[in-house]
Amino acid sequence: MMVLLAGIPLFYMELSLGQYYRKGAITTWGRVCPMFKGIGYCVILIAFYTDFFYNVVIAWGLHYLYASFTINLPWASCNNSYNSPACYEPSWSDGSSECRPPTLDESSRISAAEEYFYKGFLGLHAPGDTTSHVARGLDNLGGMNWHIVVVWFTALFPYVVLGVLFIRGITLPGSSLGIEYYLKPNIKMLKEPSVWQDAATQVFFSLGPGFGVLMAYSSYNDFNNNVYIDALITSAINCGTSFLSGFVIFSVKNSVKHAKNIMQLLLRSSAICLAKVENLLMP
Repeated sequence: MMVLLAGIPLFYMELSLGQYYRKGAITTWGRVCPMFKGIGYCVILIAFYTDFFYNVVIAWGLHYLYASFTINLPWASCNNSYNSPACYEPSWSDGSSECRPPTLDESSRISAAEEYFYKGFLGLHAPGDTTSHVARGLDNLGGMNWHIVVVWFTALFPYVVLGVLFIRGITLPGSSLGIEYYLKPNIKMLKEPSVWQDAATQVFFSLGPGFGVLMAYSSYNDFNNNVYIDALITSAINCGTSFLSGFVIFSVKNSVKHAKNIMQLLLRSSAICLAKVENLLMP
């Protein structure tokens, strides 16, 4: 509903303005009305602040994806050079089908995964130490149009990953119950204002209106391009991708239901909570 009420109209508006004026957010809003030029500055400021945390989370995910392609996961043991004497390897099973809750001794120590994140990944070897690994850029990559390769890879590879995760998810025991749970939300929760607020947040982050990116992209379109069709197709693909992602998440939800104690242990030291509208609509 929020996509129809706000997402698509704002998406279409920004594409139209960018294609017509063929400028960025600041200049475009200034030409619409000189007093609206402040909107353009606010748009740039919002995007600037968002990039601080959004790109960091994406970088973390890419690092863990790369690090997972090893036989022995680096965060699964305490046999690394950066591990401290307080490191321990959690054992979440006592031989039964139920997960074993952490003991008092373990709760006062630091797990191998947590120590890997702070010391092996971030390089924070001491409290207050902010020295971390320095990212290295790709310089002088001649002979190939790399920006085209990056665009196509980042556009198509997520769908490959979603497809693999979906196939794996539906083969897990209890996946049908999770999908049924996903397709039967609690309609009564729609009366809660917080649901609509989170839905609007999801739409803005998903479609991208209000960040100035759509105006910048559409400014390169042909002046007579059918921007209306572009807005509808792009919004439909975006919504379809989000819907497919929901299947991937809930297909494995019941399979990991017995791991509730594990999640409670991990959530103790979590620094980031990414809220999903689907969780609010659950009965």
